[in-house]
Amino acid sequence: MGTEPAYRQIEAWLRDLLPDKSEGDLLPTIANICQRFGVSGVQTVRDAYQPLIEEGWIRVQQRPQRRWVVAKVPPRASQQMAPPTAALTRLARIEEALRGALRDLEALKGEIERQ
Repeated sequence: MGTEPAYRQIEAWLRDLLPDKSEGDLLPTIANICQRFGVSGVQTVRDAYQPLIEEGWIRVQQRPQRRWVVAKVPPRASQQMAPPTAALTRLARIEEALRGALRDLEALKGEIERQ
């Protein structure tokens, strides 16, 4: 499976799974995850779910049986990382203004040195 602990691998898999779900969807059971990842420890699966519960992405449903449920759907990684177009445009303008200011500074420095 790799050098990462099994519960961390399961947690990462669950994080990848969440953006494709809807609020209220049931998540895989302990038995499903144990079979998928070849683990036998109930605590391993619970340890994988715990950070997601603490972050508010998942909640525990007690009835009719204990299951993990999507509490809220996180944005996809690509949506989290993509800066807004307006911000990129503004950044490009600032960058160009700074380049212009540096050119002016170099020209002024040259004039001073020639005097």
